[in-house]
Amino acid sequence: MDTLPQWCSHGTAWHDCKYAECREIWNLAKEQLKEIKREIALGKLAKSAAEQQEEEKGDLKERKTADEIKQEKKLVQDWEDEEKGRTIGGYRSGLPFDHHTVRAMHQYGALSDRQAQIAHLLLDLPHGGQKQKDREQIGRALGYSSKTVKREMERIDTRLFEKRRGYYPPGAIVVINTRGRKAPRYWLTHEIKFRNWRFSWRELLNDRALIRRLRIDRPVIHWRQTPYRQSPMNGLFGALIRELGQEFKAPSNQLPHGAEWPPLEFAKDWEFNVQKAKELLSKRYPGGSWTASQIYHAFGRRAVLCGGCRTPVLRGFRIGGRLITRRAKYCDAACKMKMRRSPSTG
Repeated sequence: MDTLPQWCSHGTAWHDCKYAECREIWNLAKEQLKEIKREIALGKLAKSAAEQQEEEKGDLKERKTADEIKQEKKLVQDWEDEEKGRTIGGYRSGLPFDHHTVRAMHQYGALSDRQAQIAHLLLDLPHGGQKQKDREQIGRALGYSSKTVKREMERIDTRLFEKRRGYYPPGAIVVINTRGRKAPRYWLTHEIKFRNWRFSWRELLNDRALIRRLRIDRPVIHWRQTPYRQSPMNGLFGALIRELGQEFKAPSNQLPHGAEWPPLEFAKDWEFNVQKAKELLSKRYPGGSWTASQIYHAFGRRAVLCGGCRTPVLRGFRIGGRLITRRAKYCDAACKMKMRRSPSTG
């Protein structure tokens, strides 16, 4: 397992943090480290025994028959399948390697409560839920249908093997120069890995002395970007997702210390907009806990899109003290002007 950052997101040592989630992650990391050390020790013993046997018997390859070579390849393949989370019955799709991985993914917000419950029960089954009767059994135990269990397995599988875009090695300093900004921004990359799942994130650095110290012995990656105009409607949409999405409750996804929240441009109407969002979400998803995907679909699906930037128009919300009515077709005057200047409009 990759080394945990020295401090948790609350600025304290993992084992001394007052939050139970951080202490649990620390305990998980220690348990997995013990397992890895034990596996390394067993691997060294096996290698030493094999070398000694080869010295005693000479060239083993010349003495092996075709059946023996085939049997050895099968044993190696079975070991690799077990390490990668597969079973004898086939590929164990949609499941992490073990219960520790499930708990870690749940702690970091990669799995919802329902997905974590399903994954824990499926791991205890011999075939990993590949059979229909296994999914029906789990569904009855948790009050879901077998189709729901299968769908959640597919979502977990997507989380495990999703492609990581813009990946940087953990511990690197990413320097982002944005067109129009005088000073660049510095980010420190982190990564935590539990068996066949890994989670990467970046931490914004504001302390100049810390930046100079870290750049001495860490890889530095430079990146230039051109900013796109973000309309107030788009900014409010993203701020509401961060405020209410359960993925952003995890310690690793919290805002940097001293960051302004809520955004100053929405502070005047923030309480009204959050209350309005909760009312709309409660009607569609009564559970009281929502993912970013659910929030997006509740506000964005079947909504009128801005004619200028194609952002869903948040009717019923307020921006700058102004209520967005049903007649609104644009985010603001800038998007309306952009649409009028478009060559396609003549």
